[in-house]
Amino acid sequence: MNILITGANGFLGRNLVEKFLKDGNNIYALSVNNNNLGKFGEISFDSVRLENISLLREKILSFNPDLVIHCAWEGGNAYRDINSLKQFDNVKHSLDFLRILAELDDLYFVCMGSMSEYGLLTCKAKEEAKENPNSLYGISKLAFKLYSRHMCVENGFKWLWVRPSYVYGPGDVKTRLIPKTIVKCLRNEDLILNSCESRVDYVYIDDFIDGVDDLIGLKKQGVYNVCSGEEYYIKDVVNTIHRLADSNISISFDSTRDRANFSNYICGNNDKLRKINWHPATTLEFGLTTTINYLKGEINGS
Repeated sequence: MNILITGANGFLGRNLVEKFLKDGNNIYALSVNNNNLGKFGEISFDSVRLENISLLREKILSFNPDLVIHCAWEGGNAYRDINSLKQFDNVKHSLDFLRILAELDDLYFVCMGSMSEYGLLTCKAKEEAKENPNSLYGISKLAFKLYSRHMCVENGFKWLWVRPSYVYGPGDVKTRLIPKTIVKCLRNEDLILNSCESRVDYVYIDDFIDGVDDLIGLKKQGVYNVCSGEEYYIKDVVNTIHRLADSNISISFDSTRDRANFSNYICGNNDKLRKINWHPATTLEFGLTTTINYLKGEINGS
């Protein structure tokens, strides 16, 4: 199968590249750079920003993908960017990408959405819940969801919209809470955080990739939450990292650092995904231990 993956150098993208490459597929990877893809010698790669993806029209059509997994999205990893107007640029540039794909005869289009599309939650979100995003990031993701679904329906393409919870594990973006806390613990640097009273759903990267792979293998369509279905207080996760890393650093929780208009509950219902016989196989403690060991190896240069 010919598989095109955008944002292929990112945390989710490169793990998807690895999974589908191992399964014997032909991979065409698009991303700004390929510094995390060097070990994958058997893939085709082009460096491109999403805003310039139209420049690759001929190569994309020549590759003739059976499956496209669209992970590319600028400003999705940092809180400071979630209300940036550049979120709307992601929609425009992704639509440029869709215009190219619409020239294909057949396609299975898979896109990474976000739990942010649900907005402020008080209980685990089901896929059929009415979306009510409260950030430009969530609004933009939801807008592209509607555009992409319409395009796929109009062209007779299969369409799958994946909503990840907080995915973590080896190779995650260093500025995110789990790797940031681990690195501080390993380097013996004290840490000041906000109150960390929010409840979130964490899913380990291997479980996430397996969930997406199962959905694609069954040619599922529609919206699917890919999450653990569990609730974790962020403070408990931080304290667990502190214990597992056997660290003596001081970690302070300061409520004055809490973010305004930010959901204190970000958890998903995964009943729909479990119906295809998927379930998360990795406990939080095992996943954190594996991530700690990975980052310990990076810090020690091994």
